[in-house]
Amino acid sequence: MIGNPMRPKILYQSLILLCLAAALLEMSLTLVSPERRGEWNGRFDDQIYTWGHPVRPNLQGLREREIAVPKPAGVFRVLVLGDESTWGPGLAEDERFTALAESRLRQQDPDRRIEVLNAGLPEATLPVLRDALLFWCEAPVEPDLVVVAFGGGALRLDSNENRPEHVAFARRHPAIGLAAPRALTALRMPQTARLWRRTAARLAEATGAAPSYEEFLAHRYGPDSPAWPEFAGALRDIREFCRARNLPPPVFLSLHVGHPAADWYARAAKQAEESGFVAPSCVADIAPKVDARDINLLNGIHPRHFQAAWAESLSRSVAAALDRQHEVLP
Repeated sequence: MIGNPMRPKILYQSLILLCLAAALLEMSLTLVSPERRGEWNGRFDDQIYTWGHPVRPNLQGLREREIAVPKPAGVFRVLVLGDESTWGPGLAEDERFTALAESRLRQQDPDRRIEVLNAGLPEATLPVLRDALLFWCEAPVEPDLVVVAFGGGALRLDSNENRPEHVAFARRHPAIGLAAPRALTALRMPQTARLWRRTAARLAEATGAAPSYEEFLAHRYGPDSPAWPEFAGALRDIREFCRARNLPPPVFLSLHVGHPAADWYARAAKQAEESGFVAPSCVADIAPKVDARDINLLNGIHPRHFQAAWAESLSRSVAAALDRQHEVLP
């Protein structure tokens, strides 16, 4: 039986079209990539960048200006503890909500020297932030007000691709999860490899093999979670830290991003209030502005209007603490 002479030709043409399509996809992703505009992310020539913005840690290891120790007389110092949402991926230091709040407070009260220090640590849990607070205050940083900025981890679109469930999914399906992205990387198609990994992560979530990021956080801050007692205990420790130093009640600032399923924000804020925190809400500042299309699809960075809303809530909380301080002064 004579084979179909057209079949090899069709396969050959299909292979050529597939290669052209892959090259076109890589070219398109590269053209719109933030890296093409010089927005590097990572270490380059001994300098760390977060999407084009240089990261310069101070002597305390924070992404903040150098902190005067001991604290100068007449300075009202606010120490904002937080995770990567506070640290500010994709933002310059003066674009973060802490810097915006400081600028706003100084404009409102130009006669008062106010410092709002950003103590954001990527991927830090609240127990880690509690321990860091004790360490920095032995330095001594000497805060006049402590703020816990609760972000639950930055809600980045690619933030959960390396969690254990996604790694396990990749190992159970090595052709999809391991071999394909490695082959694309070897073929010098890094943008397509990145897109493939993200798509595999979404596939794992769609099939129930891995929880979505919102589900992960809801479990992490759920009352039955093993991490919940540690979270609540860290809140109490921070409140006791402030009480022992005659500081005003600490502020629990929810860095809300308006997600309709993010009831863990309210759950965490309620626990903070029960622990003696002041827990303002910035949902009203966020809700009218939320638009999923504002999220950068390539790097998952929050749009800048979140920073403005969080700054508004933080500045109100600091102003309220200053008012209470004036009330107790003779």
